[in-house]
Amino acid sequence: MWPAILFLLDKLIKAKSSGNQEIILAALKLLEIISCTDIDEFNLHKWAFVFEHYSIDIQPNPNLASELPCSPFQVRPLLLNKLPRGTRANYTSEQFKDIYMGNVRRILIEENKMDEATLEKKIYEFLTYLILLSTSDISLDREELESLIQGDFIDFANFVNL
Repeated sequence: MWPAILFLLDKLIKAKSSGNQEIILAALKLLEIISCTDIDEFNLHKWAFVFEHYSIDIQPNPNLASELPCSPFQVRPLLLNKLPRGTRANYTSEQFKDIYMGNVRRILIEENKMDEATLEKKIYEFLTYLILLSTSDISLDREELESLIQGDFIDFANFVNL
C-alpha cells in the first residue's frame, strides 16, 4: 500500500497547473497527518518529501526572488519545489540549538482552501516546523488529530452529491 500512497502524493505535489491549490493542500495535509503518526513504513520514505536533518536552515532571500528555490544538497525533497521563489536551504549547525517549542506538537494544516501565496507560506512553515521537530521529543495530541480528520470527513460530505 505504501508505494501507491507515496506515488500519489508525489504526483499531487508535482502537479503544475495553477488551479490545483486545494489538491496540493489536501496532499500536504495527508503528509502532515502521516508524519504526525510517526509510522515506521513512512519514515523510510520521508526524505523524498521533506528535509529530515535538524541542521538544515530554510530561508527566503528577497534578493533572489526571481530564482527558483534551491538547495546545495543532492537530495531535493518534493516540497522544496513548492516554496516561494528565492528560498534557499542550507546547512547550519547552530540554528536550532536553543529553541524551546513546548512539549505538544501542533497541527499546522487545518484549512481546506487557500490561495497560492498562502499555500507557499504554509509549506515553508511546515518544512521549517518538521526540521525543528527533529531536534525535540514532542508528543502528539491525538484528540486534536482525530478532530481534524473527523472535520475533514464532514466537510467532504458537502462535496459529494448523494
